[in-house]
Amino acid sequence: MQPRFTLILVSFLVLACSPPPHPTLTLIDVGYGVAVLLNDGGTALLMDGGYAEESDELERQLHRAGIESLAVLIASHGHDDHLDGLIVLLENGWPVGTVAGNVEVHDERFKDRFWHILTERAIPYTRLRAGDDVMFGTVRCEVLHPDTLTRDRNESSMAARFHLGNRTVLIPSDITRPIQRHLAETTPSRLTGDIVVLPHHGDLVDPLFLDTVAPRYALLSVGPNPWNLPAQKTIRELLRRNIRLLDTRTLGTITVSLEPDRISVIDSTGPGDAKRRESDMDDRLRRWAGEP
Repeated sequence: MQPRFTLILVSFLVLACSPPPHPTLTLIDVGYGVAVLLNDGGTALLMDGGYAEESDELERQLHRAGIESLAVLIASHGHDDHLDGLIVLLENGWPVGTVAGNVEVHDERFKDRFWHILTERAIPYTRLRAGDDVMFGTVRCEVLHPDTLTRDRNESSMAARFHLGNRTVLIPSDITRPIQRHLAETTPSRLTGDIVVLPHHGDLVDPLFLDTVAPRYALLSVGPNPWNLPAQKTIRELLRRNIRLLDTRTLGTITVSLEPDRISVIDSTGPGDAKRRESDMDDRLRRWAGEP
């Protein structure tokens, strides 16, 4: 598929404090939900916002990161654990330059509240689909999925690769294993990434997908849940490939610096000493994987 390149001007919204010296990724701890903040100089982009009941924590962590306005909000799909926190931000009057997502306006899978607040505040909305190659200020976004929508919200959730400086971050949202396999087989060159946010809270991941992405780090947003996620098999696949896992259940909100010569964790909000928590990663992973 030939990429469709688009430039979206969002530079009129700037950060309230000095931007970090290097691009950063912050995986905000919103329990069993997802909220990913990308900050590349003057462009702050938030993809998904978790459940509405976690919105106070979402806003607290945005302020903690020095963010007072957001150039871009991206809604990956209409499930509550991704969309509702974004709706609360919009209803609370957060300065937002533009909103993007993978659904048509007034699609029944998104909530009326979402469309109402966009209309009320006259915030532009951009429909994204597979093949789009978009510049949000200084952040490049390659949309990998979906092209067409199905009745299954996870199947129709947006997968995208983001470029920040010379680093790439893959955020596949909640795409299912058949879609992961399809992307690995059909667009392998656009799937590689230094970091992957594991799809669907660490649910089963296709091995070819992991091999194709070949990340150095896997980030996991997960809280208490009745499905026993992350899946033991997924953790075993990470261990076999020596992919380092950083998860919100252990580390709280995690901020990673994306420097030209290294990727490093520069902040986390979990209890106790951060270095000690990171040093315990291997033991924790093996327990999650069901290994002695």
